[in-house]
This record gives sequence, C-alpha cells and structure tokens, in this order.
Amino acid sequence: MVRIIKILIVSCMLYTFIQAQTSSNKALVLDGNNNFLKIADSVGVTPSYTRSIWVKFNALDTTSAFIDNYYYLDSGQYYGVAWRYYPGVGMQIAHCAGGGWGTDNSHTYSWTPQIDQWYNLTITYNSSDSLSKIYIDGILASSKQIPPASFSDSTILKIGTENQSVGNTHFLNGIIDEAAVWATALDSSTINDWLY
Repeated sequence: MVRIIKILIVSCMLYTFIQAQTSSNKALVLDGNNNFLKIADSVGVTPSYTRSIWVKFNALDTTSAFIDNYYYLDSGQYYGVAWRYYPGVGMQIAHCAGGGWGTDNSHTYSWTPQIDQWYNLTITYNSSDSLSKIYIDGILASSKQIPPASFSDSTILKIGTENQSVGNTHFLNGIIDEAAVWATALDSSTINDWLY
C-alpha cells in the first residue's frame, strides 16, 4: 500500500493542511493499534484555530483522538489542545494550561456516531471571546466558553492519537480524510463553503 502525505502551507491563515492518500479510499487508514500520523516541526499553534476532519469509525469501543497537540510534562502538568471521542460520552475538546482535565477547561458534546459512516467534524476556538464550537456535518452542534490553552513552540501535531504521561494513547480505529488546521476560527458559512 502506497501512502502519499502532502503538507501544504498556504498562508498564515491556513497553516497546515494534511491530505493522506492510500490505495484504499485515498485516505489515512488507522487500525487503532499504535499507528498515527505525527507532524514534527509543524508550525506553532495559535490561540484561535479551526480543526477539521472527515472520519469514518471502524469501532467505537475505545476513546479515539482526532487532531491533537496535547502534551504532558514530567511535573504532572498538561498543555495544549486534545480533541477526541469518548464512548458513551461524546465528543470532547480540552484546553490545558498547566493543569489537567476539568469541566472548566473542556467542552463536551453528547454524540453517538455510527460505525462505517462518514462524518465531517470541525471544531473552532476564538480567543477573543473564548468561544469553542463543535460542528458535525457542517451544522453547529454545540458552543461553550472555555479558557485558552497554553502551547510550546515544540508542540508536535498528531493525527489519530493523543500524548499522555504514559506515551501515545487513544488510537483511532477508522479512516481519516482531509484533515486540516487553520490559525483562525472560521465562521459557519466558511465551514459550509470550504469543508462540507
């Protein structure tokens, strides 16, 4: 199976666009067993952002990470943004700035996806009003104010896993296509025009 991974830096607004191609469905196929895409030396993360993927789950029995730049320090502190699906809970975004998870710094939306169905998932965060938004198939599903995350210039962007104190965890078992990250919070009309 041949995989071609393209990283295109278009502008400061659209700073990372990832398109993975394989011979199967021209997408990144992940089996939930210690495989993921790591983008070393990626452009630094910004306070406002949009992250978007097309995803099709092969299994829903374990926590699955989407696009992550969440990292753990040996001192027990977490930094960055984690975006994942929790079975029985739904989709969750967490902003960490030295602490751990909590209701004050996370945004959870109750959602139960189906296996073998494509979804367009998009999250935005606007640092000027601290508003986090979750879109499913181009429709605003939830919004919540949460504080901004703290980042390091060395934060590595990962697709299909999350960095925890024990190493990479929460491997996605499914297919990801058209993963994209913008350095701004796109509005709903742009999300519908560009992504869905």
